Amino acid sequence: MAIIAYGSAFCAKSLVTLVVLYYVHTVLRYTKHLHI
Repeated sequence: MAIIAYGSAFCAKSLVTLVVLYYVHTVLRYTKHLHI
């Protein structure tokens, strides 16, 4: 049971990391487009 909880927590953390990376990539591309 603990292994399942750990796996789901790891999956959620990975998902959050992917979202953050995608957000940072989008912001960088947007600011680069604005030539700031």
